[in-house]
Amino acid sequence: MNSAKRPNQPQSERGLYLVLIAFFLFVLVGLCALVVGLGFVATNSSRLQNISNAASIAALENFIQNKDSAGNPLAYPTRIAQAVVRTNEILVANKRLPGMQLDLGDVALPPAGGDGGTLTFGNWYSEVPSSGTPCPEYPCFVANPDSSGSDTTANAVRLNLKSQPNNPLVVPFAMIFGNQTVDLSTSSIARVVQRC
Repeated sequence: MNSAKRPNQPQSERGLYLVLIAFFLFVLVGLCALVVGLGFVATNSSRLQNISNAASIAALENFIQNKDSAGNPLAYPTRIAQAVVRTNEILVANKRLPGMQLDLGDVALPPAGGDGGTLTFGNWYSEVPSSGTPCPEYPCFVANPDSSGSDTTANAVRLNLKSQPNNPLVVPFAMIFGNQTVDLSTSSIARVVQRC
């Protein structure tokens, strides 16, 4: 029987394997961090969108249902001011997103807006109206120019929410890539659906 013995591997070959293993472990940890971070951002973006949807619906509902004791709609500026208050109540009830250190912030009317975003009242056009064409494409949302009362009609609201500059989303494990904060923003439109 001739049993050939394999000669020992040289030191340089063993060192090469260690370097390759270390490199692939580093890449694997980086990919895991990327997947966890992207999932965290996507989940919180979805949560912020759900909060925005609920708050915009609450604002429109409050705007439509605000009436005096005789059943007549209140003045336009009063209705939109109370709708902003209702929107901020929804935001306070949802406090903050996981990964944010502060609450979402308050919304206000444009042009100034609030630290959490803007609530804009206007009209939704699903098709070209009989009196003019306010939009280049349909369907579209046309914002009312101001809240002074000159525009007393609104059948839709647009809510733009954003994370505050001093309150970004802190993404776990993102420090590996250098920047561990992300600014989130979302927009939603609630509108009254016409019935036949």
